[in-house]
Amino acid sequence: MSRQGTRRVPLEDFFVHVRKTVRQPQELLAAIRWPVPTDRSASAFRKLALRKADAISVLNAAVNVERDGAGRCRQARIALGAVAPTPIRAHEAEEALRGQRLTPAIIAEAARLAAEATQPIDDIRGSAAYRKRVVEVLVRRLLDEVARGKE
Repeated sequence: MSRQGTRRVPLEDFFVHVRKTVRQPQELLAAIRWPVPTDRSASAFRKLALRKADAISVLNAAVNVERDGAGRCRQARIALGAVAPTPIRAHEAEEALRGQRLTPAIIAEAARLAAEATQPIDDIRGSAAYRKRVVEVLVRRLLDEVARGKE
């Protein structure tokens, strides 16, 4: 929102680089909107940091899965932070879940694909290899949690 008017930007397009967004200096971020989850959806989020209070993430991950009446994944979203220059979605991992039951094998494959989607760096908080491995473990755990919660 600015004097020139209001615009909507998809979240995936909002972040353009490390600490850079499409927001112009004269603009005010007035709202963030997302669809209300259905009663057939479940979500989970985890942040891994070196300390509990106000720490920059080593990485973070969020998953949302919506199932159909037969218990198959109708839609999935996997978002990852601190593993690329901007927050990312693991689209191939999401696609691997679509139409499937959340079995251990399907979950493991989606977690592997989520890790492959990352472009982490080495820094003081952790190595790129560490981050990539932990993404796979964390996404698997989150999907397991979601699968158990909405059986």
